[in-house]
Amino acid sequence: MRKLLLIRHAQTRPVPGIQPAEFDLTEGGRSSCAAFTEKLIPWNPAVIVTSEEAKARETGEIIGRMLELPVETVPGLEEHHRGGVETLGSQADFERSVERVFDVPDEVVYGEESADDALARFSGAIEGVLLAYPQGNVAVVTHGTVMALFVAAHNTVDEKSFWSGLKMPDLVVLQVPGFALDRSP
Repeated sequence: MRKLLLIRHAQTRPVPGIQPAEFDLTEGGRSSCAAFTEKLIPWNPAVIVTSEEAKARETGEIIGRMLELPVETVPGLEEHHRGGVETLGSQADFERSVERVFDVPDEVVYGEESADDALARFSGAIEGVLLAYPQGNVAVVTHGTVMALFVAAHNTVDEKSFWSGLKMPDLVVLQVPGFALDRSP
């Protein structure tokens, strides 16, 4: 059975006045990709696909170089749209804001997109990726909130607990078709 390998990007470097989509990785984040890549080897990915966000692209490019795999950037795999939101509040404030996204999935409560809209966009992008790469396991470097929404849509997991349990980077393996959880973080 094919696998969809959802990868949360490595640790980022927030910069005042810069939107999170443009954050790059910290030196520690870059270094963590080497050890993380070892976890991917048994899953034998055929390709690395990333969101258009800088942190996901950089994570994917490091992994792709180490595994000698092609890397493609695909629209629609980005994080829940949070443009215009202050990014340098406390971690607790950030976590409460994201939890509200999960609590009220049909409303825009943080950023520019509801959880339902983010899930629909992300799901469509995943379907497109799997159609473009019909053979082998596909690794997708993406983001925590959309990963939690997607996994919860296809499995019995609590989105908030799943999201808060993800590391940077992290791996979630889903079966294709059906997206049943094969391995959770």
